[in-house]
Amino acid sequence: MKRASLWLVASGLMFGAPAPALAAEGEASFTPDSFVMPIYSITLSRGLMINVPVYQCSASTRFAPPSDGAPAPAADAGASDCLVDMADEAALANLFSTPAAIPPGTYDSIVVSTCESSSAFVAKVRGSVERESVTYYTTSGAAVLSTNPADLDYVSINYAGCGNTVQLSSPLTIAAGDSITVSAFFTLQNSAWVLGNLSPGLGGCAVAPAGSFSVCSGLPVLVGYIGAAAPTLDAFYITEDVSDTSATKAAGQVLLLSSGGEPFSGFLRRVYSHDSIAPSVSYDVPLREISRNASSEADAGPEASDAATPDAGSAVQSYDIFAIGDPKEDLTKYRVRFPRFELRDHTGTFYTANGASQVSYRAVKR
Repeated sequence: MKRASLWLVASGLMFGAPAPALAAEGEASFTPDSFVMPIYSITLSRGLMINVPVYQCSASTRFAPPSDGAPAPAADAGASDCLVDMADEAALANLFSTPAAIPPGTYDSIVVSTCESSSAFVAKVRGSVERESVTYYTTSGAAVLSTNPADLDYVSINYAGCGNTVQLSSPLTIAAGDSITVSAFFTLQNSAWVLGNLSPGLGGCAVAPAGSFSVCSGLPVLVGYIGAAAPTLDAFYITEDVSDTSATKAAGQVLLLSSGGEPFSGFLRRVYSHDSIAPSVSYDVPLREISRNASSEADAGPEASDAATPDAGSAVQSYDIFAIGDPKEDLTKYRVRFPRFELRDHTGTFYTANGASQVSYRAVKR
């Protein structure tokens, strides 16, 4: 049987220089300069039964890490012991240097496996963060933060679970002889934060003395795209105080990937800053759907009540944006929905928890 070939392209995205978040009371978001995590395999999948490998960590790259627990040296592009630096474009390119042979069929997701024979894994994060005009550096010591630049090193963070499923924007059908490119995008922007008054055993955070400061991080959230693309990434800080014109109280952000001026996917991400307040919605999830609102009439969908309000001839285009829900497989669920999101500073209303409540917000483009 003739098999199709598939190129999988993974790319990290940044926009401009990330501004440090000034924090009071121990919380501050920051962007790591390195995020090293194990990737044992990547499969193209449909449901629970169909999993076709497009990348597998070779046995030759698996060996015990150095005794100090440091990540693999940069010379091998971070691939030793199946570790990959998600901030290193060379390491990402090294994963997919050759196309994969894929049986004809329909696929709807990409699964990234981060464990091999356990139910948890360790990632290593390195970076600096500013708090109260003082710069702190991640370290490999018991005190995971230091004001001494010479102490800059990787801090280890424990995660439960072994897989990250990336839903494709639409199902991918591969026929015999096809050559198809699937792109996966992510950003480390504000993916890590400093947490005060640590409770021991908190997942996604480094081990540190109880009650002290620790470093926590979300995992890089991937979004899939069928085809080759060089998207732009725009960030909009979301504040629930509509009078907060500079979004200093923002506790979350909407990150949008666009190609040709049209957003096609993105993420939600938590923001910790000096004045941020607890948000009404849970962030750090990918967006499930972005659709352009019609200018004259709404796309009613299954029910007219499901449609976003039409733009009614407005000169500013808006988009209906859904984040994944719980469980993510249930397309009737969403954590948050922005029915008329504009690609500029604006005010509006979002819906939380499948429409359970409405919250006024201001979006400020950063």
